Amino acid sequence: MVGLGVATFTGCALWLGATESEIAYFVSIASFTSLAQILSSPIFNRLRKPKRFVMIAGTLEMLLRFSIVLIPLFLTEGRVLAVMVLLGSGLFFGFLNGPFYNGWLADIIPQNIRARFIARKTNAHLIGAIVSGYAVGYYLDLFEGDNQYTGFLTLFGFATVLGIAGYIRIMTVPHQGQTETSDRNENPFIAFRNSAFTRLTIFFLT
Repeated sequence: MVGLGVATFTGCALWLGATESEIAYFVSIASFTSLAQILSSPIFNRLRKPKRFVMIAGTLEMLLRFSIVLIPLFLTEGRVLAVMVLLGSGLFFGFLNGPFYNGWLADIIPQNIRARFIARKTNAHLIGAIVSGYAVGYYLDLFEGDNQYTGFLTLFGFATVLGIAGYIRIMTVPHQGQTETSDRNENPFIAFRNSAFTRLTIFFLT
């Protein structure tokens, strides 16, 4: 609902005074902050309560992204810079959290149905994005002039509540933790011994 490139975030940024080129810069921030995933492994290997970290980092991501819509209440100048800082900070925590969060979800799903489940989940996400994209666009069109802020605020608020609720929900799911057969110091390039994985990597790189 409020992701990069969708109506809510783009409309809010333009309303705050961002230019088209600065919208593109916001997208580049997402690519840059994705490097935070490099820090995930050494951090999680030292965590005693990884579930708590997922909750804290996920909540910080949601709140920092939500705070973008509060900028007009506190700033009259430097709004675009504030968007960049808050967006980058929120994305940093999201990417830092991502590998462990996704691994946790993968552990929940039995291996014999994991591929089918992920395929169906991906399709559901796509359909959900299409429906929500039209819905939020229609909703924003109901507001004009200064009233547009109400539309942005309510959508950001609703999306934030849903996001935090998702993390709260997964906290009820047990985390299996490190398995006995896994080695934390294992060579990460060992995956390339699998020819199918190597071909898939080459495909995505090209």
